Order: sequence, then C-alpha cells, then structure tokens
Amino acid sequence: MDGLILPRIDGASNDNSYHSSSAVRKSDASPKSVLQQRLDNLQTFPFPVIDAEASVKARLITLEATAAAQDEYNKQEGNALSSLSRNLDDVDTNIKTLILNMQSDFDMRILAMKKEYDHRFDLQGSENKRLQTHVS
Repeated sequence: MDGLILPRIDGASNDNSYHSSSAVRKSDASPKSVLQQRLDNLQTFPFPVIDAEASVKARLITLEATAAAQDEYNKQEGNALSSLSRNLDDVDTNIKTLILNMQSDFDMRILAMKKEYDHRFDLQGSENKRLQTHVS
C-alpha cells in the first residue's frame, strides 16, 4: 500500500468544505508494522553470555553494561510509545473534526431540504384551494 487516501465526500452540491481527496499520507513501505518491528527488536535484545570462567568483577562489569544498554533501549522504546500515543491523539482529533464538519454539513442540507419541501407543500396547498374554488 503506497499511501492512505482519505475519503472524498460527494453529495448533491459541490460546495463541501471537507473534500480531502488530494490528501495522501505515505505509509511505511515495509511489510511489518512499526509495532511489530518494535516487538521483534524487543525479543532479540542481545544479552551477553555469562562466562563461567570470568571473575566476579568482570561479571559485574558485564552486568552493568548490559543494564545500561537495556536502560537506553527502554528509554528509546518509551519515546517511541509516547510518539505513537501523541500520533493517536492527533488522529483522534482529526477524525472528530471531520465528523463534526460532516454533521454540520448534513444538518445544513437537511434544513435546506426541509425549507424547500415546506415551500412546495404550501404551494401545493394553495393550488388545491384554487382548484377547489374553481370546481365549485
């Protein structure tokens, strides 16, 4: 999938303010999602092999280095999750805005149709009265 194309809302009139067919968002070209890649990286974090012949001091140094690397990795993953959360909030806001715009446009169209039908009903009532007086 090369990109996500937002829907184009067509209706009776072309004065929609929310046409967004030209808005194309590029998606990740890789077959795996970002979350899946992150999970794969988490599962393959390299932990050093404990050398049975090493001294306690060497083991502690290796353990400290591994803990520091894991801490840095956790910070990166935390930043990535925070970024995804902010992106989710942005998407949520954009969807709510789009829905509110659509709802207000639909409300305006329904109100215009109601006025038109009320006017036609009044015209038909007047015509019926005229014909009734003409017949009698």
